[in-house]
Amino acid sequence: MVQLLTSPVIFAFVVFDMTFMPMFHIGGIHGIPYKLCYLILILFFALFVYERRKVFGIKLWRQLSVLFLLVILLSWIGGFRHNLYFGEATYSETIRNTLICLLVPMGLLYGMSQKRENLNFIIPFIFIYLFLNIMITFFFADLQWMLKFYYLEGRVEEGLFFIRSPGLFYNPNVSSLVMNILYLSFVVGLRNKCITYKSKSIYPMIIITVFSLHFLTASRSEFIAAILITSFLIYYMVENEIGFNNKMASILRLISITAVILIAFFSIFLGQLVERYSVVEIGIDSIASSFTAEKFLDKNTPDNSLFRPLSKTDLVLKRFFFSPIFGSGFDGSPTSPGGLRYHNDWFDILVATGIIGFFLYLLIVRFSIVNAGLVMVVPFLLPALTNSFMYAPQSFVLYFVILGYAIRMNALNKNGLLQSKK
Repeated sequence: MVQLLTSPVIFAFVVFDMTFMPMFHIGGIHGIPYKLCYLILILFFALFVYERRKVFGIKLWRQLSVLFLLVILLSWIGGFRHNLYFGEATYSETIRNTLICLLVPMGLLYGMSQKRENLNFIIPFIFIYLFLNIMITFFFADLQWMLKFYYLEGRVEEGLFFIRSPGLFYNPNVSSLVMNILYLSFVVGLRNKCITYKSKSIYPMIIITVFSLHFLTASRSEFIAAILITSFLIYYMVENEIGFNNKMASILRLISITAVILIAFFSIFLGQLVERYSVVEIGIDSIASSFTAEKFLDKNTPDNSLFRPLSKTDLVLKRFFFSPIFGSGFDGSPTSPGGLRYHNDWFDILVATGIIGFFLYLLIVRFSIVNAGLVMVVPFLLPALTNSFMYAPQSFVLYFVILGYAIRMNALNKNGLLQSKK
C-alpha cells in the first residue's frame, strides 16, 4: 500500500491537489482546513510507521519533526497561560496551526519516500496554473460554476475583479504564493538534477509565465520573491552547464546576491515608469504604484514601503513582553495586549512561542537551506515578512514535500545511485 501511495502518479496528484484544488474547511471559513491530499499524507504516514519502513535521511526527518513538535508544545503552553490570565479566548487557531505543523513532517517523509526520478511534471503545472487564473479573472461572468467551486458562497464580488484579480484562491497573495512554490519546486529540481527537460527554451517561458501571474494579481511581495527565485534559477542553470570549483562558486554567489539587490531596486524605478505610461488597469498599474521610490521609503505609509515588516512592532512588543520566553499562543481575546496576526510570520512565531520558539523556527529555516540550497529561504522572507507563509497550509505543506524530495535526490546523487540507474 505504501508503494502505491508513493507511486509517481499519486505523487503528482498530491502536488496537483495542493496547487489546483480549493481549500475546504470543517466548521466554516475559519475552521480546520483540509484537502484530499492531507488524507493521503496521513494514511501514508500511518502505514509507513506500521510497516516500519526505512528511507534515506530518516535522521534528518527526525530532526525536523522534533523542531515542529517543540513549536507546537510551546504554542500550547503559551496559549494556556494566556487564556488562564485573560480568559474569553479559544484554542481554535492553536488547533489549526497544530494540525498544519503535524502535516509538515508527514509531507517531508512523503517527499523523502518518492520513487519518481524527476519533477518534470511541475513544468506543465506552471502553465496550467496561469491559464486557470486568466480564465477566472477575465471570464468570471461566464464561469459562475468555477467561482462557486473555488470561492465560498457569498464571497463572489464581481467588482473586485476590476480593482485587482483575486486569482484562483480568492486572495491575490495566496494565488501568487502557490505559483511561486511551483516555481521554487522547479528551481530546486534543477539544482538537485531532477529536472531532466533538455530544451533550454523552457526557462524563459517559465519566467514569463510566473511574472505574468504576479502582474495579474498585483502581488508586490510575490513579485519581488519571484525576482529572488529567478536569480537562483540563473545561477543553477550556469552551474549545471559549465560547473564550478569551490572558489568560483563563492565568487558567483557573491555576484548573484549583488545582482538580486540591484534588480530589486531597479524594479522600483521600473515600476515608476510603468505607473506613468501603462494603460493596463488590472495588475500592472497596481503593482507599479507600490514600487515607486517615494512610496518605497515612506515610513508614513508602511503598507506600501520597505518598512511594512515592522509596521506592527508596537503591538508585537505589547504582547511579547507578556510572555517573552514561552510565548502566549496563537489565539487571543478582546482583552489581550497587542491583538493577533501581524502580517509577519516571524512576529507571529515570536508572540506565539516566545524566544525559544523563534530560535526553533530559525533552525527550521536553516534545516531547509542546508538540505536543499539557499533558494529555500525565499518564502521565509517573502511573503513571510509582509503577509504570511505558514498560514497558507497548501503552500506551506507542499514546500516541505518538495524539501523531502530534494533530500532524497541529494542522497541518491551523492551515492551515485541515480547515475547508476540511468
